[in-house]
Amino acid sequence: DNGWGRQGWRSTSYGALDALADRYASGLAREGVRSGDRVLYMLRPSVEGYAVFYALLRLGAVPAFLDPRMGLTRLLACVEAIRPRVIIAVPAFQSLRLIARLAFAGTELAITSGRIWLPATRRLRRCLADSGDFMARPAGQDDECYLPFTSGSTGVAKGVFYTHGMVRAQTALVRQVCGWDDGMRVVMCFAPFVPFALADGLTVILPRMDFSRPADARPADICEAMTAHAAEYAFASPIVWMNLVRYGERARVGLPALRHAIAAGAPVPPGLHSRLTALMHAEGRLHTPYGATEAMPLTTTDSHALAGTWAASGNGYGTCVGKPLPGIELHVIRVADDPIPEWSRDLLVPEGTIGEIVVGGPVVSPSYPHLPEETARAKIQRDGHCLHRTGDLGRVDAEGRVWFCGRKSNRIETHEGMLAPVTIENIFNQHPGVLRSAVVGVGPRGAETPVACVELERGVTFSRRLEAELIALADATPFRGAVTRFLRHRSFPVDPRHNSKIRREALAVWAAGKLGHHA
Repeated sequence: DNGWGRQGWRSTSYGALDALADRYASGLAREGVRSGDRVLYMLRPSVEGYAVFYALLRLGAVPAFLDPRMGLTRLLACVEAIRPRVIIAVPAFQSLRLIARLAFAGTELAITSGRIWLPATRRLRRCLADSGDFMARPAGQDDECYLPFTSGSTGVAKGVFYTHGMVRAQTALVRQVCGWDDGMRVVMCFAPFVPFALADGLTVILPRMDFSRPADARPADICEAMTAHAAEYAFASPIVWMNLVRYGERARVGLPALRHAIAAGAPVPPGLHSRLTALMHAEGRLHTPYGATEAMPLTTTDSHALAGTWAASGNGYGTCVGKPLPGIELHVIRVADDPIPEWSRDLLVPEGTIGEIVVGGPVVSPSYPHLPEETARAKIQRDGHCLHRTGDLGRVDAEGRVWFCGRKSNRIETHEGMLAPVTIENIFNQHPGVLRSAVVGVGPRGAETPVACVELERGVTFSRRLEAELIALADATPFRGAVTRFLRHRSFPVDPRHNSKIRREALAVWAAGKLGHHA
């Protein structure tokens, strides 16, 4: 009977959520949803939305999630890849089904959450049975649980095969990473993580925001959610925390009850740690877990543990993301783009050398359904199990800590060798006038010119003096002379999911145009 959710400060108990999920399971079964069905699930975060999600799991159906802001072409391509028999979605998405009929050719049952009538579409509320007590279908460790998609921020958005065993392992590690206990209050600004909090019996507070546009969330609303319920925990993308810090400093608003802030989705700049913890409880910490849709969580660290790493980050070593969690196997191999069918220790690079991060363990997805070529590029077989190539550049130091250095697809190949973008960006991000930076390559692969694109803090003007100061910062590190071209960008293009990952491919095209190069 503990309260699980407060949405618009309307409380719902776990008992009520459980009963609602049973009623939806009975009703959806009556409407024709079957075990094994791929169900395209596009509902807004809400009590009803999560009840439907759990109803589908109880039926043995497989919910598939897409980012609604990924763009129409990508969205339809993902729908075609899923081939959903059932769609449960908001009216706007159901309208798209009626227009782009070819992408939805395999859909037999469409259910809308809205009140607007649409052709060949049933209303969700009419799928709610009068009574519950639904007997859930037993699920095995290797049975498919649900199908999340990668954000597509650095490539094609891909569906990721999640088994029930994988989700159970993830839940246990998330509990360890976050230190959650039954009954704790958490403000959730990232909808896909709500089920992990529910699995641990937390009181989940959903703030007033559009969860598909975290950058547009009003910091005042997020602060209200935290203060009104004295939340000890909060989970959000880095951009949400950045906006909240600016608001808190400007309005002199603190978060005295907040002990644990969790930021995931993109590297977190050092300045955010100190500025955010200054607003929090005296013992407050900012936690920064690392992982990917295909394998998460993998490592974790926090503002206290990171205090001794900032100097190395500012000197171009990368961003420390902590040590591998229990049960996680992590290696760094030489950088290559070709598939690697079988594991060999000859792939490993020496300690401290930058390479591609490869991981294994119970939280690692085995495949991308219906994408054999993508699966072959991302998986390495070893003794009947697979290791996942994250596509991230990184290194492991003598203490066993992992350092993130950027995406492999964003590496810059110059005449002198490879540059990992995050290593250099951390140097420029130390400047008080720089909000964030992105180093991209312009020109042919193997002879690229590194160009630093900078987004400035409000009120800061881009000038020759600022450029000289940035060059001076780099000259005091091993990257002396590595970057000599700078461009100001008003607002970086970012990924649709977190609004925090910089889309460096788009910036590279923009920089090439500004400098008169052919991208």
